[in-house]
Amino acid sequence: MRRWMGVTLVVLGLVPWMAGCQSARQVALPDNGPTTGWVTLKGQILQWVNEQGQSLIPSGSVTVRETQMQSNIHPNGSFNVPLPRPGTFHLVFRHSQGSQAEVEVQIEDTGEIEIRIMIQGRVGNLVEKIHIHHGKADLMGTVANPSTGPNQFTLRVFDQTYTVQYDSSTNWINTSPVQLKVGDPLEVKGQYNGNFTVLARKIRLHAPQGPKPPEFEAKGTVANAAVTCSPTPSGSFTLQMQGGGSVTVLVDVRTRFERGTCANLVNGAFVEVKSRRPASTPSGAWIADEIKFED
Repeated sequence: MRRWMGVTLVVLGLVPWMAGCQSARQVALPDNGPTTGWVTLKGQILQWVNEQGQSLIPSGSVTVRETQMQSNIHPNGSFNVPLPRPGTFHLVFRHSQGSQAEVEVQIEDTGEIEIRIMIQGRVGNLVEKIHIHHGKADLMGTVANPSTGPNQFTLRVFDQTYTVQYDSSTNWINTSPVQLKVGDPLEVKGQYNGNFTVLARKIRLHAPQGPKPPEFEAKGTVANAAVTCSPTPSGSFTLQMQGGGSVTVLVDVRTRFERGTCANLVNGAFVEVKSRRPASTPSGAWIADEIKFED
Protein backbone atom coordinates (compact mmCIF):
# COMPACT_ATOMS: atom_id res chain seq x y z
CA MET A 1 0.00 0.00 0.00
CA ARG A 2 1.36 3.42 -0.90
CA ARG A 3 -0.07 6.74 0.19
CA TRP A 4 1.27 10.23 0.61
CA MET A 5 0.44 13.30 2.63
CA GLY A 6 1.78 16.83 2.35
CA VAL A 7 3.06 18.46 5.51
CA THR A 8 4.35 21.89 6.47
CA LEU A 9 6.81 21.91 9.36
CA VAL A 10 8.09 24.80 11.43
CA VAL A 11 11.75 25.57 11.84
CA LEU A 12 12.97 25.18 15.39
CA GLY A 13 15.88 27.55 14.98
CA LEU A 14 19.47 28.00 13.91
CA VAL A 15 20.90 26.81 17.21
CA PRO A 16 22.44 23.52 18.30
CA TRP A 17 19.83 20.82 18.96
CA MET A 18 18.55 20.75 22.52
CA ALA A 19 16.31 18.16 24.18
CA GLY A 20 12.79 19.36 24.77
CA CYS A 21 12.34 21.38 21.57
CA GLN A 22 8.68 21.71 20.78
CA SER A 23 7.07 19.45 18.20
CA ALA A 24 5.94 21.27 15.12
CA ARG A 25 3.09 19.38 13.50
CA GLN A 26 1.30 16.04 13.70
CA VAL A 27 0.13 13.71 10.95
CA ALA A 28 -2.13 10.71 11.54
CA LEU A 29 -2.93 8.40 8.65
CA PRO A 30 -6.27 6.56 8.46
CA ASP A 31 -6.44 3.04 9.84
CA ASN A 32 -7.28 0.85 6.84
CA GLY A 33 -4.68 -1.89 6.92
CA PRO A 34 -2.91 -4.44 9.10
CA THR A 35 -1.42 -3.36 12.41
CA THR A 36 1.88 -5.23 12.50
CA GLY A 37 4.99 -5.24 10.36
CA TRP A 38 7.40 -2.73 8.95
CA VAL A 39 6.65 0.66 7.48
CA THR A 40 8.74 2.23 4.74
CA LEU A 41 8.58 6.00 5.03
CA LYS A 42 9.67 7.76 1.85
CA GLY A 43 9.85 11.53 1.98
CA GLN A 44 10.78 14.57 0.01
CA ILE A 45 11.44 18.10 1.26
CA LEU A 46 9.92 20.42 -1.33
CA GLN A 47 11.17 23.62 0.28
CA TRP A 48 13.27 24.58 3.31
CA VAL A 49 13.08 28.19 4.52
CA ASN A 50 14.76 29.17 7.78
CA GLU A 51 13.48 31.71 10.30
CA GLN A 52 15.41 34.49 8.57
CA GLY A 53 13.49 33.83 5.36
CA GLN A 54 16.46 32.31 3.56
CA SER A 55 15.72 29.48 1.13
CA LEU A 56 18.06 26.54 1.77
CA ILE A 57 19.08 23.77 -0.59
CA PRO A 58 18.01 20.54 1.18
CA SER A 59 20.90 18.78 2.88
CA GLY A 60 21.80 17.19 6.20
CA SER A 61 19.95 14.30 7.82
CA VAL A 62 16.67 13.11 9.26
CA THR A 63 16.68 10.92 12.40
CA VAL A 64 13.90 8.87 13.96
CA ARG A 65 14.28 9.80 17.61
CA GLU A 66 12.76 6.54 18.95
CA THR A 67 14.96 4.18 16.90
CA GLN A 68 17.89 6.46 15.99
CA MET A 69 17.53 5.26 12.40
CA GLN A 70 18.95 7.95 10.14
CA SER A 71 18.83 8.91 6.50
CA ASN A 72 20.75 11.48 4.52
CA ILE A 73 18.74 14.25 2.88
CA HIS A 74 19.68 14.37 -0.80
CA PRO A 75 19.95 17.60 -2.84
CA ASN A 76 16.53 16.91 -4.39
CA GLY A 77 15.12 16.76 -0.85
CA SER A 78 14.46 13.01 -0.79
CA PHE A 79 15.04 10.71 2.18
CA ASN A 80 14.02 7.19 3.15
CA VAL A 81 13.70 5.77 6.67
CA PRO A 82 12.34 2.41 7.88
CA LEU A 83 10.00 2.20 10.88
CA PRO A 84 9.72 -1.06 12.82
CA ARG A 85 5.93 -0.94 13.27
CA PRO A 86 2.91 1.37 13.17
CA GLY A 87 2.88 3.90 15.99
CA THR A 88 3.99 7.39 16.93
CA PHE A 89 7.46 8.55 15.90
CA HIS A 90 9.36 11.84 15.95
CA LEU A 91 11.39 12.82 12.88
CA VAL A 92 14.20 15.29 13.58
CA PHE A 93 15.47 17.22 10.55
CA ARG A 94 18.93 18.78 10.81
CA HIS A 95 20.23 20.97 8.00
CA SER A 96 23.96 21.10 7.43
CA GLN A 97 23.78 24.88 8.03
CA GLY A 98 22.19 24.42 11.46
CA SER A 99 18.47 24.88 10.83
CA GLN A 100 16.37 22.21 12.56
CA ALA A 101 12.76 21.06 12.60
CA GLU A 102 10.74 18.21 14.07
CA VAL A 103 7.51 16.45 13.18
CA GLU A 104 5.44 13.91 15.11
CA VAL A 105 4.06 11.24 12.78
CA GLN A 106 1.30 8.85 13.85
CA ILE A 107 1.10 5.82 11.55
CA GLU A 108 -1.68 3.32 12.02
CA ASP A 109 -0.95 0.65 9.42
CA THR A 110 1.91 -0.91 7.49
CA GLY A 111 3.09 -0.48 3.94
CA GLU A 112 4.89 2.16 1.96
CA ILE A 113 4.00 5.74 2.88
CA GLU A 114 5.19 8.84 1.08
CA ILE A 115 5.29 12.21 2.80
CA ARG A 116 6.04 15.57 1.16
CA ILE A 117 7.34 18.32 3.39
CA MET A 118 7.76 22.07 3.35
CA ILE A 119 9.89 23.41 6.21
CA GLN A 120 9.06 27.03 6.91
CA GLY A 121 9.65 29.63 9.60
CA ARG A 122 8.04 29.31 13.02
CA VAL A 123 4.28 29.96 13.17
CA GLY A 124 3.99 30.16 16.94
CA ASN A 125 3.07 27.34 19.29
CA LEU A 126 0.12 26.04 17.30
CA VAL A 127 0.36 22.31 16.65
CA GLU A 128 -1.65 21.36 13.58
CA LYS A 129 -3.02 17.83 13.42
CA ILE A 130 -5.20 15.58 11.32
CA HIS A 131 -6.52 12.49 13.12
CA ILE A 132 -9.23 10.58 11.23
CA HIS A 133 -10.09 7.13 12.57
CA HIS A 134 -13.24 4.97 12.32
CA GLY A 135 -15.43 7.86 11.22
CA LYS A 136 -14.19 10.24 13.90
CA ALA A 137 -12.14 13.37 13.21
CA ASP A 138 -9.82 15.37 15.46
CA LEU A 139 -8.42 18.40 13.63
CA MET A 140 -6.41 21.42 14.66
CA GLY A 141 -5.82 24.29 12.28
CA THR A 142 -6.86 27.84 11.50
CA VAL A 143 -10.12 29.31 10.22
CA ALA A 144 -9.97 29.90 6.46
CA ASN A 145 -13.49 31.32 6.02
CA PRO A 146 -15.70 31.92 9.08
CA SER A 147 -18.95 31.46 7.14
CA THR A 148 -19.30 29.46 3.93
CA GLY A 149 -23.02 28.80 4.38
CA PRO A 150 -25.63 28.18 7.07
CA ASN A 151 -23.95 26.60 10.11
CA GLN A 152 -20.61 25.92 8.47
CA PHE A 153 -17.10 27.34 8.04
CA THR A 154 -13.81 26.14 6.60
CA LEU A 155 -10.70 25.10 8.52
CA ARG A 156 -7.21 25.06 7.04
CA VAL A 157 -5.01 22.19 8.25
CA PHE A 158 -1.60 21.86 6.65
CA ASP A 159 -2.42 22.56 3.00
CA GLN A 160 -5.90 21.00 3.10
CA THR A 161 -9.22 22.82 3.61
CA TYR A 162 -11.95 21.08 5.61
CA THR A 163 -15.62 22.09 5.71
CA VAL A 164 -16.80 22.13 9.34
CA GLN A 165 -20.55 21.90 9.95
CA TYR A 166 -22.22 22.48 13.33
CA ASP A 167 -25.68 22.34 14.88
CA SER A 168 -27.44 23.12 18.16
CA SER A 169 -25.67 20.24 19.93
CA THR A 170 -22.16 21.46 19.08
CA ASN A 171 -20.17 22.44 22.17
CA TRP A 172 -18.32 25.74 21.66
CA ILE A 173 -15.45 26.54 24.02
CA ASN A 174 -13.81 29.99 24.22
CA THR A 175 -15.61 31.17 21.07
CA SER A 176 -18.92 31.10 19.17
CA PRO A 177 -20.11 31.17 15.53
CA VAL A 178 -20.48 34.96 15.54
CA GLN A 179 -16.98 35.41 17.00
CA LEU A 180 -15.11 33.34 14.40
CA LYS A 181 -12.59 35.22 12.29
CA VAL A 182 -9.98 34.31 9.70
CA GLY A 183 -6.84 32.89 11.31
CA ASP A 184 -8.45 31.77 14.57
CA PRO A 185 -6.64 28.61 15.79
CA LEU A 186 -9.30 25.96 16.42
CA GLU A 187 -9.48 22.36 17.57
CA VAL A 188 -12.42 20.55 16.02
CA LYS A 189 -13.68 17.11 17.07
CA GLY A 190 -16.63 15.32 15.55
CA GLN A 191 -17.94 12.96 12.91
CA TYR A 192 -16.00 12.64 9.67
CA ASN A 193 -18.47 12.46 6.75
CA GLY A 194 -15.91 12.04 3.98
CA ASN A 195 -14.97 14.49 1.25
CA PHE A 196 -13.09 16.63 3.80
CA THR A 197 -16.29 17.40 5.74
CA VAL A 198 -16.73 17.17 9.53
CA LEU A 199 -19.87 17.50 11.64
CA ALA A 200 -18.41 19.11 14.76
CA ARG A 201 -19.34 17.97 18.26
CA LYS A 202 -16.75 20.17 19.99
CA ILE A 203 -15.06 23.33 18.76
CA ARG A 204 -12.41 24.92 20.95
CA LEU A 205 -10.54 28.15 20.35
CA HIS A 206 -6.93 27.11 20.88
CA ALA A 207 -4.88 29.69 22.77
CA PRO A 208 -1.32 28.33 23.02
CA GLN A 209 0.08 31.57 24.40
CA GLY A 210 -0.97 33.99 27.12
CA PRO A 211 -2.71 33.44 30.45
CA LYS A 212 -5.41 30.86 30.94
CA PRO A 213 -8.86 32.41 30.46
CA PRO A 214 -10.87 32.98 33.65
CA GLU A 215 -13.39 30.32 34.56
CA PHE A 216 -16.10 29.74 37.12
CA GLU A 217 -17.56 26.47 38.38
CA ALA A 218 -19.83 26.06 41.40
CA LYS A 219 -22.88 24.21 42.69
CA GLY A 220 -25.72 25.77 44.59
CA THR A 221 -29.38 26.72 44.82
CA VAL A 222 -31.21 29.07 42.46
CA ALA A 223 -32.69 32.22 44.00
CA ASN A 224 -34.17 35.44 42.60
CA ALA A 225 -34.80 33.75 39.28
CA ALA A 226 -35.75 36.25 36.56
CA VAL A 227 -35.29 34.26 33.38
CA THR A 228 -37.22 34.33 30.10
CA CYS A 229 -36.94 31.18 27.99
CA SER A 230 -38.74 32.15 24.76
CA PRO A 231 -37.80 32.82 22.06
CA THR A 232 -34.26 32.46 23.48
CA PRO A 233 -33.01 32.21 27.07
CA SER A 234 -32.21 35.52 28.75
CA GLY A 235 -32.16 36.98 32.24
CA SER A 236 -30.38 36.20 35.48
CA PHE A 237 -30.57 34.49 38.86
CA THR A 238 -28.61 34.35 42.09
CA LEU A 239 -26.63 31.20 42.80
CA GLN A 240 -26.49 30.52 46.54
CA MET A 241 -23.28 28.51 46.54
CA GLN A 242 -22.50 25.46 48.62
CA GLY A 243 -20.19 26.45 51.43
CA GLY A 244 -21.50 30.01 51.52
CA GLY A 245 -21.51 33.07 49.34
CA SER A 246 -23.55 33.98 46.29
CA VAL A 247 -22.96 35.14 42.74
CA THR A 248 -25.14 36.59 39.99
CA VAL A 249 -25.44 34.26 36.97
CA LEU A 250 -26.69 35.46 33.58
CA VAL A 251 -28.09 33.22 30.84
CA ASP A 252 -28.19 33.86 27.09
CA VAL A 253 -28.58 32.09 23.77
CA ARG A 254 -25.21 30.31 24.22
CA THR A 255 -26.10 28.80 27.60
CA ARG A 256 -26.43 25.00 27.48
CA PHE A 257 -28.76 23.07 29.78
CA GLU A 258 -28.18 19.48 30.92
CA ARG A 259 -30.63 17.17 32.73
CA GLY A 260 -33.27 19.84 32.29
CA THR A 261 -34.31 22.88 30.28
CA CYS A 262 -34.49 26.62 30.71
CA ALA A 263 -38.01 26.18 32.10
CA ASN A 264 -36.58 24.24 35.07
CA LEU A 265 -34.53 27.26 36.14
CA VAL A 266 -36.76 28.25 39.08
CA ASN A 267 -36.15 29.24 42.68
CA GLY A 268 -35.02 26.29 44.77
CA ALA A 269 -33.53 24.30 41.87
CA PHE A 270 -30.11 22.83 42.66
CA VAL A 271 -27.69 23.34 39.79
CA GLU A 272 -24.06 23.24 38.76
CA VAL A 273 -22.89 26.28 36.78
CA LYS A 274 -19.81 26.43 34.55
CA SER A 275 -18.61 29.56 32.76
CA ARG A 276 -15.63 31.12 31.03
CA ARG A 277 -17.45 34.39 30.35
CA PRO A 278 -17.22 36.97 33.14
CA ALA A 279 -19.99 39.55 32.79
CA SER A 280 -19.22 43.26 32.56
CA THR A 281 -22.10 44.06 34.95
CA PRO A 282 -22.91 43.54 37.70
CA SER A 283 -19.45 43.21 39.22
CA GLY A 284 -18.48 39.58 39.84
CA ALA A 285 -21.26 38.13 37.68
CA TRP A 286 -20.79 35.32 35.15
CA ILE A 287 -22.61 34.40 31.94
CA ALA A 288 -23.36 30.68 32.12
CA ASP A 289 -21.86 28.42 29.47
CA GLU A 290 -23.48 25.34 31.04
CA ILE A 291 -26.15 24.77 33.67
CA LYS A 292 -26.60 21.20 34.87
CA PHE A 293 -29.61 20.36 37.05
CA GLU A 294 -28.77 18.15 40.05
CA ASP A 295 -30.99 16.13 42.37
